[in-house]
Amino acid sequence: MGRKEIDVTTVPNKENVVVHEPKLKVDLTKYLENQNFRFDYAFDDSVTNETVYRCVQAVQSAGVKFVVFVTILTVHGKQIWFQIHCKAVG
Repeated sequence: MGRKEIDVTTVPNKENVVVHEPKLKVDLTKYLENQNFRFDYAFDDSVTNETVYRCVQAVQSAGVKFVVFVTILTVHGKQIWFQIHCKAVG
């Protein structure tokens, strides 16, 4: 990150996630294609696990079906996406 590189995903606010996809033009010029996604809740890497847990627990307690998307960056620089479908119990 010393060269002012940006993450593959960023969370500009509590409802949006931006995926920055590296692209290459025909003339070999590099650029990023930014794709915006809107969610009810979005968390960046500064949020604690406890905060995320409380949010998910509150939604589940309300009896609502919901989906959790999780992205993890491995030590080797590979990005892994998880999609978890949750159904409220009760």
